[in-house]
Amino acid sequence: MPDSALALELDRALAGEDAADEARELAALLVAAVEPARFEVPQAEVEAALARAQPPRRAPVRRRPRLAVAFAAALALAAAAALILRTPTEDVEAKAAAALDRTYFVVEDVRPARPGLFRPTVVAGTVDPRRALGHWTASSGGDVLTETRVEGDRVTRWDAASNTLTVAESCRAFASGCADILDPVELYRRTLGSGTGALRKVGGDWEMTLEGAHVQQVVTVDGTTYLPTRIEWRDDGRPVSVVRIVTLDRHARADPGAFALKPHPGARVRHVDAAGKTVRVESARAVNVPRGALWLGPTWHGYPARAEQVRFTAGSALRIRYGPTSVWNYDEVVPPAVAAARAGFAKTATLPRGVVVRIYFTSEGAIVSDVELQGRRAAIVTAAGGKEDVLRGAEALTRAP
Repeated sequence: MPDSALALELDRALAGEDAADEARELAALLVAAVEPARFEVPQAEVEAALARAQPPRRAPVRRRPRLAVAFAAALALAAAAALILRTPTEDVEAKAAAALDRTYFVVEDVRPARPGLFRPTVVAGTVDPRRALGHWTASSGGDVLTETRVEGDRVTRWDAASNTLTVAESCRAFASGCADILDPVELYRRTLGSGTGALRKVGGDWEMTLEGAHVQQVVTVDGTTYLPTRIEWRDDGRPVSVVRIVTLDRHARADPGAFALKPHPGARVRHVDAAGKTVRVESARAVNVPRGALWLGPTWHGYPARAEQVRFTAGSALRIRYGPTSVWNYDEVVPPAVAAARAGFAKTATLPRGVVVRIYFTSEGAIVSDVELQGRRAAIVTAAGGKEDVLRGAEALTRAP
């Protein structure tokens, strides 16, 4: 109801006339608020006070200004009362989001709402919201069922049942969607602040209901720490699973190794775009080496640098060839050669300048080193040489002038 209309309705409600339900509620609130300050004044005192305040000459009473003043007063009262009613006492969602706005390690016990719906599982992992990194495993009976790594929107997921490593440009690429791919606490954190929540106080805690695209989360939030302690997932109102937060430890920063995917030799690699379609090369165009690109210099081991912009169905990446060695500069899409290597044996090394390198050994004998340097991602892929050559290459990476 507009504030002007609400003020008129409030004026009627205060006068005891018929009014809308909302105006009657506001009037009752205002009356209750001033009730403790009310007291009776004898009629004789009222008349004496009016006589003393009476001016010698009575000016004509103009009805319209009096109504305007009454209207303005009613409008102010209505606005104040509406503000009191509509402003929440605590911004619980904001506090809950702030509580998870740092690196945390979590262990969750996930059980079906109905016996036999799925195997009880334990989800454990680390999430760094500020760097958009996450890594967790889901296990049952001591066996790892899935391992998932998230970097921004990109998801890399290994499934034990099929020994398949899927590299996807979004969790939406999976048939089950983000609700089944993301860790339960991470999905809850991402849903906070969406404006789709309902909130109610339960004892000293809060119960928050968040509506997602495919799942409804009913979350118990600790009233002191504002951390989640229990999450019930529902599908069309029916409980599907209950997640109990066993451990939730927050840290200033996690070791880079906490987000590394374990090696899965022999795994079949699938590389799909955000729509779930296989990533393919559409074109490759020769270009000059762009300024700022990571490269190994004008030559490497006697081979001149030859750059090309490679466009895939999911985006593009820059490849700089040095004979049997290629340096990939990528961001929006992981080159298939790099994605395939991540299924093989991996080793982590730290260069003298503090750069962390992930080295992958593929079943075909190729070696891939994945590096993040000065805010850019690069991978060196070589079919010749050994680990020492790859490390020397990673150390030699620099920005093109």
